[in-house]
Amino acid sequence: MIHHPDRLVQQRMLCLRMKYCGHKQGDIAKVLGLSRNTIGNYMTLYLNSGIEGLKTLNYNQPKSALDEYGPRVEVDFRQAPPRSVREASARIKKLTKIKRSNGRVRTFLKRLGMSPRQTGQIPAKADTQKQRIFHDEVLVPLLEQCQQKKCHVLFLDSAHFVLAAFVSIVWCFERVFIKGASGRFRLNVLGVVHAATKEFTGFCILCRK
Repeated sequence: MIHHPDRLVQQRMLCLRMKYCGHKQGDIAKVLGLSRNTIGNYMTLYLNSGIEGLKTLNYNQPKSALDEYGPRVEVDFRQAPPRSVREASARIKKLTKIKRSNGRVRTFLKRLGMSPRQTGQIPAKADTQKQRIFHDEVLVPLLEQCQQKKCHVLFLDSAHFVLAAFVSIVWCFERVFIKGASGRFRLNVLGVVHAATKEFTGFCILCRK
């Protein structure tokens, strides 16, 4: 529950986890900066109502006028995630005719379940069927032979340094993947790990296209 949007729920779950790991109630209170009574109330709430009880918030939370437009904003932002809170504020104003400060918009985005995440990349022409065939008919048999010392299987990964523009962070519901293009000059930093011995080898290659 560390990803729960409410900090109080996160705190309750952490208390429960520490108690389950065998920590004393007084130690939990000292580490988290809470009173022993508060820790005891959390444990009682869990015993009486279970996990759902810990997730229940009874205090009065003020509602924003933006909450009414939550579904509409979510649909729009899922289609095209905003790159910043400032951009989100402008688009929300255009969608709802409601203007809010960047701070309040940031809080609203978090209530929707969004957070700033770094974008990732996937191969532009990935063929999942061929990948499955390779895994089942080529990779698995090779790994078995490698464990029997009949061959060597090496896993390689790399980091690429290029002169190119990348979108680093956008506000989104899930991590967004974009198609990436390489530059004319690229420095590949490669790392290789042996599947059986775990021996590591690293080296650099300069590529020109």
